[in-house]
Amino acid sequence: LGNMTQKFDQMITRTAEMNQIISDLTEQLERERAAREESERMAVENERVAIEKDKVTREAEELALVAHELESELEETNQDMEELQQSYDALRAKYEETLERAESAEAELTITKQQLSRLEEVSRTQPVVVAPLEEDNTRRVV
Repeated sequence: LGNMTQKFDQMITRTAEMNQIISDLTEQLERERAAREESERMAVENERVAIEKDKVTREAEELALVAHELESELEETNQDMEELQQSYDALRAKYEETLERAESAEAELTITKQQLSRLEEVSRTQPVVVAPLEEDNTRRVV
């Protein structure tokens, strides 16, 4: 009976050891499954990030092309603006020159009108004698 009790105790001990081994293996399997799931989740996330990175890279390349085109257009616009400014400056100078000539002509016209008015007054009161042409092809009023 003692031998059987001893064998029974050994079986209980052995069963407890086996249960502990099974429990340890179950925990290890659960950790490995969780690690595998995390690894799969990370792989999916890495793939999503890689796709997003490619998308952002393409967008950046497209934006770089657009920026280059805009820079070219800006350079052309600046050249056009410089040409327009030069044209404006030339027209402005011509306008100012014409304005000066007009003012000068207006002053001459005023002087001529005054002289004509004086001549009319003199001609009403005195007879006008026109002298022969001078050397510079002008006539002197006497």
